[in-house]
Amino acid sequence: MISRFDMPCFVRRSNAVDAEAAARAVLSGRADVTPKTGEGPAADMRVLRLAKESAVKARTQAKNQLKAVLLGVDPALREALSKLSNTALIARCADLPDAGDAAVFTLRLLARRIQQLTAEVKELTRRVSKAVHRCHPQLLRSCRACGAGRGRAD
Repeated sequence: MISRFDMPCFVRRSNAVDAEAAARAVLSGRADVTPKTGEGPAADMRVLRLAKESAVKARTQAKNQLKAVLLGVDPALREALSKLSNTALIARCADLPDAGDAAVFTLRLLARRIQQLTAEVKELTRRVSKAVHRCHPQLLRSCRACGAGRGRAD
C-alpha cells in the first residue's frame, strides 16, 4: 500500500507530484501496489455516485431549459406560471394539456423529464445510503449528526 505521507510536508503537492512519489515508493520497494479490482462496495458506490451526478446535472439543464422556454410562451400562461415555486411549476407544466403549441408541448416534456430525473436522484441517493450503511454505518450516523452529504433531491 502506498502511503500519502511518504513525502515531506514542505513539498508543494499536486497529482503529478503524488504520482511520481508513488512510483518512486513502489520502485524502491517501500510500497507495494494493489490495483483496484472494480468490484466490491467501493466500486459500487463509485458507479452509483457517477450516475447520481449525471442525473443531477441533467436535471439542472432541464430546469434551465424549462425556464428559458417559459419566456416564450403565451403571456397569460407565463404570468400564471411565474408565481409558482419550482416544485409547483414543474408539476403544473407536467400536467399541461396538449394544445398543439410547440412551446407548451416542450414545457410538458421538460417538466416530465425533471420529474423522472428527480426520481432517479432520490433512488440513487437511497442506494448510496444503503451501501454506506452496509459497509460503514458509523459514517452515515456522523453525516446525519452534522447534516453533511444530504443534498436536496427535489
